[in-house]
Amino acid sequence: MASHDIRSPIGNLLTIFNLFDTTKITDPDTSELISLLKKTSENLHETVNNFLEVMINNDKLNIPLEKLNLDASYNNVKNSIGTLIADSGALIRTDFSAFNIVHFNKVYLESIFLNLLTNSIKYANPEKALEINIYTTTVDEVSQLIFADNGLGFDMEKVKHKVFGLYQTFHNNPESKGIGLHLVYTHVTSLGGKIAVESKVNEGAKFIISFRGVSSDPSSKNL
Repeated sequence: MASHDIRSPIGNLLTIFNLFDTTKITDPDTSELISLLKKTSENLHETVNNFLEVMINNDKLNIPLEKLNLDASYNNVKNSIGTLIADSGALIRTDFSAFNIVHFNKVYLESIFLNLLTNSIKYANPEKALEINIYTTTVDEVSQLIFADNGLGFDMEKVKHKVFGLYQTFHNNPESKGIGLHLVYTHVTSLGGKIAVESKVNEGAKFIISFRGVSSDPSSKNL
């Protein structure tokens, strides 16, 4: 069974939930139940993604690569967790003008967006509105995807060797599983890329993904 066959029903379920106008529901218990089902479906979506990607990682020799549009991949993920983003109140800015095309695996790329987005939402600073900036840049002819937020951040002196470790968590969040950042690291490095992180407590985190062999000339900006 292809991963798409498993993901599609959950994606369809999330789409249906996003069509609900809860303001028209007068019964508070029903409204609360629908909200709970939405959140549960989004959590299921993330869990299934994590499960499938761990399975894929066990067969690295058969990872299909293709030309992917960063903006389109981001929008696919944004739409799939639209309720979660809306509930978080996050202001998300994107700018893929430096380059918009990468030669990568579609499942991996969407997983990177999914895990970094949900990570920012989980670890938002309750003292300020969440802001997320996602953009591309080129440094010394290396094409990079930057993902930065203004969340809780973490003490790099204490955790710099653990950030991408499996089952590593750094905040007392009951939803933390310590899988997301490990998957992001695995996806990037298994295809020859690199990932670095900069962070300060209460100032947020910045993830820098360097792609292997991505052209930074104008032809790579759009399909």
